[in-house]
Amino acid sequence: MNRNEQECVKKETSLDQIKNIFLSDHLLFSDMGFVAKDIRRGYAEIFSPYNSLCADKHGVMHRGVLVTLADTACGLAVFSALGEFAPIATVDLRVDYANKIHKGQDLEARIHCSYLGSTAAHVNGEVTAIKNGSPKQVVARVTGIFAVNTPGKSFSENYQENSA
Repeated sequence: MNRNEQECVKKETSLDQIKNIFLSDHLLFSDMGFVAKDIRRGYAEIFSPYNSLCADKHGVMHRGVLVTLADTACGLAVFSALGEFAPIATVDLRVDYANKIHKGQDLEARIHCSYLGSTAAHVNGEVTAIKNGSPKQVVARVTGIFAVNTPGKSFSENYQENSA
């Protein structure tokens, strides 16, 4: 196997690890039911099933779930662009609500890392309401700036310490 092939294998393994550790093994994300549907270099698509415990009195998913889903997908897009769990931090996250979420609808975030520099990353995408398994409408547009290679421990270092 040549160096380029080894690098591709390494990146694929890293994306699998990022997907598994970041979502499946993270208590908040697993309790919220977040599922990574598609993770590629610089792209993350995460599904959040409807949960009545996270709904308002009208049965509509709370907007806090939407923001948490968006921020999680943004972070995952940055990690996948980096190809590793380097330390990152949300600097700015803008969520522009576009349409109403209706009772019982699932949510799905699709985020692209459109710029990755040595100290910052830019992300953008949308959150869509899902009805009966099909996208119904965009409910929010998302843009954000993430600091990369920040001081401190990486996500995986914190995870390993807390798992021990």
